[in-house]
Amino acid sequence: KNSCEWTKGPMMLICAPTQEVCQQIMYESDRFGKPAQITTACVSSSSSRMASLANLRYGPQCVVGTLGALSMCVLDRSLRLGQVSYWVLDQGDLMLDTSTDEAILELSQCLPSQRQTAIFLSSWPLGGWDVAFNV
Repeated sequence: KNSCEWTKGPMMLICAPTQEVCQQIMYESDRFGKPAQITTACVSSSSSRMASLANLRYGPQCVVGTLGALSMCVLDRSLRLGQVSYWVLDQGDLMLDTSTDEAILELSQCLPSQRQTAIFLSSWPLGGWDVAFNV
């Protein structure tokens, strides 16, 4: 099993704009990850805080969550980002349209500098270039 030490955090971090998108990603990640023994935890404001913390302690390789929930977990140190190698912003245009670019940049500063970053967009918002070049 590809286990992650929970004190160091996941290897993949996925940010999604809504709780519904988080749940969809979680479902697909479980579906495709189970055969490879890759575990995923979901952190969003719709899930209970205690359940989210318990899931993080099992050392998932992938964590998916809304930007606000992930930021809160980083601030209270229940989520460590020291070994994130892959960072995904799914539907990044929706997050940039809601003026969360500052929060995205703050979260990016908590991640290792040596990582791959993927931003999936359906359109490119005006401020997207600044965020893309700074994360």
